[in-house]
Amino acid sequence: MKTKKYLTLLIIGICIVLFSGCRSVSSIRDVSLSEGPSQVFNADYNKVLKVIPEAISESGISIEETKQIDDKTYMIIGEKSADAFQWGSVVRVIIEKTSKNKTTVRVYTQKKQALNITARGDFSKAIFSNIELKLR
Repeated sequence: MKTKKYLTLLIIGICIVLFSGCRSVSSIRDVSLSEGPSQVFNADYNKVLKVIPEAISESGISIEETKQIDDKTYMIIGEKSADAFQWGSVVRVIIEKTSKNKTTVRVYTQKKQALNITARGDFSKAIFSNIELKLR
């Protein structure tokens, strides 16, 4: 009887540790827009906006939410699904019109589970690379 009680408490404890601090699309939405690695592209804002969805998808991220913040700033939030090795990640991409032919893209990534050491912590390089290829 005591063994069953301890086993139950152990399982509850493990669940609390595993699921505490879980991040979701809503948790990344309010992070400062200046967070995350950025890259400036020598391209028109609208041209960059046009190639971004495919660049994100090709990085293994499914787009969950898009929002125009103002006339010079756009936000895309997506998720990398969990698989056998990790719980997944949440990714936010900010696209900002810097000048007539310059656009800044900023990528902020959060692991869905903070303790998940196998989850990819940064998708910026893959997304930036995909954008560069599409702008050629």
